[in-house]
Amino acid sequence: MREPLGRRPPGRPPAGPEGGAPRGPGPAYSLPIPRASAEAWERHRDVSPQNPGLVFTRFAPDWGIPSRPRPGEPTAKQRGLETVVEAGQRGDVRLLVAWNRRWEAAAAAIGAEPFGLATEWRLITGLGQSGPLEVGFTFHRYGFPMLPASSVKGLARAAGRLAVAERLDAADLTRLDEALSAPDDAEFRRRLQVCGAGAEAAMMLAAAFRAIFGTQAAAGRAVFLDAIPRAVPGPPPRLELDIMNPHYPEHYGAGAHRRPPTDDQNPRPVYFLAVAAGTAFRFAVGWRGPLDAASRELRDQARAWLADGLMALGAGAKTSAGYGYFITGPGDAPLAPAGSAREVGHERPGAPAGTTTAAIAARPELPARPAEPAPPPAPPPPLTVTRYGVIRDIDSAKTKRGHVEDDETHVVYRFNTAVIRGNFPPRRARVRFDLQGDEVVLISRL
Repeated sequence: MREPLGRRPPGRPPAGPEGGAPRGPGPAYSLPIPRASAEAWERHRDVSPQNPGLVFTRFAPDWGIPSRPRPGEPTAKQRGLETVVEAGQRGDVRLLVAWNRRWEAAAAAIGAEPFGLATEWRLITGLGQSGPLEVGFTFHRYGFPMLPASSVKGLARAAGRLAVAERLDAADLTRLDEALSAPDDAEFRRRLQVCGAGAEAAMMLAAAFRAIFGTQAAAGRAVFLDAIPRAVPGPPPRLELDIMNPHYPEHYGAGAHRRPPTDDQNPRPVYFLAVAAGTAFRFAVGWRGPLDAASRELRDQARAWLADGLMALGAGAKTSAGYGYFITGPGDAPLAPAGSAREVGHERPGAPAGTTTAAIAARPELPARPAEPAPPPAPPPPLTVTRYGVIRDIDSAKTKRGHVEDDETHVVYRFNTAVIRGNFPPRRARVRFDLQGDEVVLISRL
């Protein structure tokens, strides 16, 4: 038998006559959850640490009930988001510290050197995600805001592509992106020449981009971690309630409900969550495979592109309105025992003197970006591409040579039998083989 929904927690007055928010003292809103869950929520909400992500997704108000709030009275959606903001100040800081320590261990395992930046103003992460209140937000399972690794990598790639385009003096970013993502080196160079590439330094920077972010045929070697709030003494990262206020809501409707923008339409405020200004975040870029001198230089290039993207392009939603930009902030030494935090100033390059935000941890600052023009990075090792084909001939006794024909391109490659793994394939056998440039480095029979 299903348990009744907890639309009115025990001991609280019922909702108002329209089924919405109650009149006078009482619960902030109705919860469309089982009664036992509502009772547990009421018992623990004022005495225990809270998870704002859980409140946002599981304890959202039942705003589907028709209601007409009094003038100046918040709607059910607004009340729900205000509850999430309040819960954010009661987050369990011990979880944040433990999460930071595990994040540090993951960064060390991939050869990353973490760095810290702080939000210059508000940050909106995950606004376009589906959510119970029609506005999304990205919470970690512990209830703290975060930037997913996929978003961090995409931002670094966007900054890197702009850097390559500037070096090549290429105006068509779409064509440049197709060249940078080409599956093999020959096609990459051919397409890049069409984009206007000429200088060898520019070609080397483009090749470094391919090694860092990958192509259609091979994964990138740079590894990006989720960006997480830095654990510092004091309260957890602060959330704030923000608002969009379209004045002509019916102009943005669909189909027959759409009208021209006229002054008889009433604004319909849309509330959403944002991370407060001055919040310190941690970023890390590691490397897939051995970290030699050339790989370290490529990793540092990816790290610099990420920092450029965060400070110049912005992360998250509504960057054109000033959200999501970062400034140099707290350093990223490993977490120390809790103590008194001292304030430092965060300055954005090019900002007026004295433009600072309150910091929450000591820093050495993010290493300075290389002066322009930066020396070209060392040429990356050739990418390994896996292909499928057929053995044309093989001589394992005398020449120890053979030839394999690519199924798709019908190009014939010569190989040494030393690259064969497992049983020797006979003539006309189907095989899988790995290419580095035009050199066959591994053959295995299917």
